[in-house]
Amino acid sequence: MRVLFDYHELWDFVESGVSALVVNATEAQRVAHRDQKKKDNKVLYLIHQGMNDETFEQIEGATTASEAWTILSTNYKGDDKIKRVCLQTLRRQYELMQMETTETIDAYINKVLALTNQMKTNGETHSDEAKVEKILKSLTPRFEHVVAAIEEANGISKMTVRLLSGSLRVHEQRMNDNKIEKPIEQALQAQASIGSSYHKHGSSRGKGRVHGGSYSSKGRGGQNHGGAEQNNTGNNHNPSSNNSWRGESGREG
Repeated sequence: MRVLFDYHELWDFVESGVSALVVNATEAQRVAHRDQKKKDNKVLYLIHQGMNDETFEQIEGATTASEAWTILSTNYKGDDKIKRVCLQTLRRQYELMQMETTETIDAYINKVLALTNQMKTNGETHSDEAKVEKILKSLTPRFEHVVAAIEEANGISKMTVRLLSGSLRVHEQRMNDNKIEKPIEQALQAQASIGSSYHKHGSSRGKGRVHGGSYSSKGRGGQNHGGAEQNNTGNNHNPSSNNSWRGESGREG
């Protein structure tokens, strides 16, 4: 809400409130005081507009913007003791924070910034350099080569969170694209291998094999050729049988 108050040049009324009207004030002083009260009421109205029903009950009795803002600050920030305890918890979370393998760069950096903003609310701020160092040290192992390249090329001291976020997103997109391309290449290679095996197997069909010095074919034609060889073999024995019969007939005669 402070951005809104700064835009309308009203933040001074939130911090300091309206100056009291002096006794025996001049007409000019009275006009200035009325103008201040008008602006203060405007700030109080803007605060009311930003509250839900439950929160509005806390500031319903406030008559000035400064009073309403003080109530809200106390309720949400707490006293110094509560802030110290809260800050210790946030520090511990910050130290242990690591990027999950399923997280994107945008999601993780936003989580880091959200935590540092909570720490700032409780009194501890982090420079851009400190945030950059934290992000680089807590990325997943697949970004190790990217981190090394960024440190060598730019230097952490010159890097902002915005620039780091943009650079990491580019590398993340490239790695994701490579993950998509590799399965496609593997599928194409497997398909080509299957096609090559199929052609080799198809070309070998119909080729004959040699058995006992004779050539036989695997097809039906090969079976007929084998039958022909057997017939020829059978015919080769018939002449001798005939000659033997003729000789015996001659002796009988």
